[in-house]
Amino acid sequence: MAIGGAGGALQSASRTMMVLHTTPERATEAFGLYALSGKATAFLAPLAIAVMTQISGDQRLGISP
Repeated sequence: MAIGGAGGALQSASRTMMVLHTTPERATEAFGLYALSGKATAFLAPLAIAVMTQISGDQRLGISP
């Protein structure tokens, strides 16, 4: 519940930070990179867990990444 409750606040804070750290001319580029990094993380995290589980042979160690 704590992760779910904090997720919305983290997402809105990160988007606000993106607005503050980009210029109006490059906002589309910055938000595109932001979206791409989210999609890459959604793919790479399960891959890292699977690789670590395969290497160690233990699911408990597999979640370490």
